[in-house]
Amino acid sequence: MTVRTLSSSMNSLPNELSLAIFCSLSSFSDVAYFATTCHHYRQLWTEHSYIIYQHVAPRTIPCRKHARVLLADQGGPSPSSGHLSFQHVLQLIRNDKVVEGGIAHFNNHCASFIRNDVGLRHPPYLTNTERPRMIRALYQTWGVALVDPTARKQRINAYKLKDLAVLIELGWLPHSDYLESDPTIADMLQAQHDPFEFIFVEIYPRFEQLIKDLHDHEHAGTWHLLKEYGYQGYITMWDAYQEQFRCMTLFGGLVEKPKRSWPPLPPPDTVWYDTSDDDLAEGVEPGNEHGPRSLCDVPGCCSQNPVIPRTDDSDRDSSESDDYYSSDEYSSDGSNRGSSRGSACESNRGSSRGSSRGSSRSNPFSDKFSLKNPFSDAHAVNDIFAIEYGPTKN
Repeated sequence: MTVRTLSSSMNSLPNELSLAIFCSLSSFSDVAYFATTCHHYRQLWTEHSYIIYQHVAPRTIPCRKHARVLLADQGGPSPSSGHLSFQHVLQLIRNDKVVEGGIAHFNNHCASFIRNDVGLRHPPYLTNTERPRMIRALYQTWGVALVDPTARKQRINAYKLKDLAVLIELGWLPHSDYLESDPTIADMLQAQHDPFEFIFVEIYPRFEQLIKDLHDHEHAGTWHLLKEYGYQGYITMWDAYQEQFRCMTLFGGLVEKPKRSWPPLPPPDTVWYDTSDDDLAEGVEPGNEHGPRSLCDVPGCCSQNPVIPRTDDSDRDSSESDDYYSSDEYSSDGSNRGSSRGSACESNRGSSRGSSRGSSRSNPFSDKFSLKNPFSDAHAVNDIFAIEYGPTKN
């Protein structure tokens, strides 16, 4: 059978069957390849992109609810909108690739240097349960940086204690290194304005106030009873510390429920929540094909504690959560509290700004993540290739 005959045979397929093939593909790269086989399939992709997205995204893009909130912050439709245009679907894919760049940056400069309490090295990447925690936080940080001051204050006040703790920890990351491709962020940087100063100017005071109101601590520093785990104390995302992080949020920094009469313990659903089904992609995470699926010796890691669905929290329709694990390998004596600040991760924070921009190989945040005019290219069928592999040359 010749190529022309094969192409003619594929063109003769009913639209319903062709659309079903699109929806069964495992990634948006496959969607792009299939769409470029003929003009008819390109037209199907552009006309039915949202239907295709609804079927393919659960296999490749985690945290889709947070992705929709960010899309709205970028000028797209509200998260509750039941339809997205072709350009909006492309923007969701672009945003996912930028966030994956942030994950790659953290893996390269932070996760690979992490050790746990007993000196065992963490895998050189975020595990399958740690990745969604960071992805949610990256979407939240990006979105809050884009909205106006009034909306920002309202959103920060609506965040639960769990969210605030995560965002404060991630405040130490050089977000501008990968989010500078966003036009709004780029304009702020060009104006010598730090788009992420709100983390410490607005979020941290709110966090301190909640700690005082809910748990009667004088300042947030007393809330951090655990020794720092890796770079700047990222206990909120590591599998090994999820149970302690949850207890700190619910009970004010104590591993066990305290016996106290004042202030009363906050209702759990006001400070903590488990995540929804869309936070974990069904298939292999994008950019993580070699996956965190290998065995490791870290207490609480995926090899020793498989993902266990939880339904005992306030989010009753959740089947998978921020799985948290208990471990005997904890330390609360505060020893070596300052030692990690001089780690290789900290030293790489400054060097990565200058060295990682020189080549596309070492820089995961190159022009292939460009967000210029995100909704303007009406004939951008091949934009998905630019998202995956870099801009095409005419």
